[in-house]
Amino acid sequence: MKLAIFLFLLLTAVGFAQPSPTEDSVRRAQAVASEVLPRLQFKNATFEDALAAIRRAWDERHPNDPLPVALTDYQPPNGYRETNPARITLDLKNVPWIEALRYIGTLSGRHLISLSGLVQLERHPWIEEDWITRVHDVAPAALAALHLKPESSRDDLRRAFKQFGVKLDDWMKLGMIASGQQIVVLSYQPQQEQIAGILFLLGNGFHITK
Repeated sequence: MKLAIFLFLLLTAVGFAQPSPTEDSVRRAQAVASEVLPRLQFKNATFEDALAAIRRAWDERHPNDPLPVALTDYQPPNGYRETNPARITLDLKNVPWIEALRYIGTLSGRHLISLSGLVQLERHPWIEEDWITRVHDVAPAALAALHLKPESSRDDLRRAFKQFGVKLDDWMKLGMIASGQQIVVLSYQPQQEQIAGILFLLGNGFHITK
C-alpha cells in the first residue's frame, strides 16, 4: 500500500539511531502506561477528533511534555477510509492513556503498537527500534515469590529479576504500579519475555531453580 500521510511525530527526544532511550522519553513512556484519564467520552467522533481530545487532556496534565504518539496512515484501496470515516462512541472512566489510544485505534480500524516509548498507530516499516515499554500483571503469589511488596523500589525489582538470570542494562527501567498488581518495564524484547515468563510461572505456583 502507498504511504499517504505521516501526520505527526511528537516524541522529539527519541532519535531512530539512538542506542538507548533518554530519561525524558522513559518518563513519558511510563506516564502513558501507568497514568489514567478520569473520563473519556465520545459520541460519533472521528478518529482525528478523538485523538485531538486525548492530546488536549494530556497537555493539561503535562504542559511541558508532548504526547508520545506517532500516526502513520496508509491509504486503503479506493480511498475507503476517506469516504467512509469511522465514528467513535464510547464512555470510559479511569482509563490508562495507553488503553484510551488503543480503544480509539481499534474503533477506527487502526492497529496500535507501543515501540521504543512511542505509541504508533499503523506501523511505519522503516521505524526500527528494539526497546519497548510494557505493563506486566503480577499475581500475589508471584509478588511473594519474588520477595517484593507493593511499595518495593526500582532497585528491589531489578534485584528480584536478576536473581532469575534476567540481564538488565543500567538504562532499563522497572517500576511498580497499581498497588503492586502491575510492573512497568522498559527494556529490550528478550528481557520483556523473560520477565513475563517468570511472572507467569511464579504466579501459577511453580518454583524456579537452576
